[in-house]
Amino acid sequence: MAVAGNLSAKQFRQRDLVRQVERTLMGEALAPHLLKLEITERAVVDDSHEAVRVVVAEGVETGQQMAFLRRQRCDALQGYLLARPGRIAELYRYVREAPAAFSAMAPAIVRTA
Repeated sequence: MAVAGNLSAKQFRQRDLVRQVERTLMGEALAPHLLKLEITERAVVDDSHEAVRVVVAEGVETGQQMAFLRRQRCDALQGYLLARPGRIAELYRYVREAPAAFSAMAPAIVRTA
């Protein structure tokens, strides 16, 4: 079972963050690939690029947020502005019935650059 956790900007900048995560994984007997860490504050996008390959902003709800995140070189966006919540069957139907439309939208949704 996968586990997700949130990090604040302050936690993300801690020098011993990797050691803390490793100790927690060992203590809980959790495989590293099952852990998903999310950085909760938008202001850490630049710092994030130093630590990870792709920076994904979740919860994008306004055009202003999207413009800000693009200016900050955020790699990918997710959120209500781009796609409303729905049932998985609706997503499958959409992808199956409108592959050209999905392909045309995908770069805007998945990649900002």
